[in-house]
Formats: sequence, structure tokens, C-alpha cells
Amino acid sequence: MTRLTKEKVLSLQKAIVKRFGGESKPPHDMAALDAALAAPFARTAEGDEAFPTRAEKAAKLCHELATKRVFGADGARMSMAVMLVFLEANGLSVVADPDDVTVTARALANRRLRYDDVLAWVCRHAR
Repeated sequence: MTRLTKEKVLSLQKAIVKRFGGESKPPHDMAALDAALAAPFARTAEGDEAFPTRAEKAAKLCHELATKRVFGADGARMSMAVMLVFLEANGLSVVADPDDVTVTARALANRRLRYDDVLAWVCRHAR
């Protein structure tokens, strides 16, 4: 399973800001970014993967980035972008209407989505 590095995520942030505008400062709390990137690979007390599938890992990554507000005002957009890159890096592409992606990002920004909601979205759209 391909893990995204902090450097890759920060590079993605720069590319998104360059193309679409937004907050160009790196996250103020790099420890929160590190924690969010590690969360999908957590283990249970028994040593099993807490999030064994690509979809579960992607949803956990997205939800962690959004709820920890790692990217400030651009948090929801970056959370979705990182999730999409993670899925692509792990052999899944997302087929979703851009408006659906926007609505989902806004719901993340407004803290209306739980992890299970993000997972359901990924399962509906990842191929």
C-alpha cells in the first residue's frame, strides 16, 4: 500500500494553490499533519489493521485531515484532494461529478460528515 509522505502532500498543496488560489502557507501544526497521515495505518490492540481496505484508509485520511483542520481555511478542499491522490496512488480512481465533490468538501468543512459518511462516499465513487 502506497503511503503519502508529508512532502508529497505539501507539494500537492502548492500545486492546488498555484492553480486555484487559496492559502499558500504550510500547515501551522506539522505534528497534526503527521498524525493524519499515520492514522489510516493504525493497528488495533490485537495488531490487526484498524483500516484494512484502500477505501477505509482513504476515508480515514480525508476525515482526519478535515477534522484536525490541518490546512486551515483550505482544509476541506485539501482533505478531498489528498484523499483522491491517495486513492489514485493505490490503484483506484474516483468517478464523481465535480459538483458532488464540491458538496462533499463543503460538508466536511462544516463538520457534517463522520468517518462512515466519507467511507460511504468513497465506496460509491471509487473504481
